[in-house]
Amino acid sequence: MTILDQETISWISVEDRLPDADTTVLVCAPGASEPVWLGFYDGVYWFAVTGDGYGDEDEIAAEVTAWATMPAGPNR
Repeated sequence: MTILDQETISWISVEDRLPDADTTVLVCAPGASEPVWLGFYDGVYWFAVTGDGYGDEDEIAAEVTAWATMPAGPNR
């Protein structure tokens, strides 16, 4: 059995394009305590999968700058 163990992640600037609403993606928010995490864009705001918002008044530095589609995972 062969397992694919490498994938390329292509980051997309939020200034260039936004993901489809409510689709889980990898999020890059350089000022956050976890700068790369799972999240989604609801069409207006960015959220971590935990439900916490990005870039609110308490966490201005956590503004989302880029996102990437989720990796496919190992191919078995």
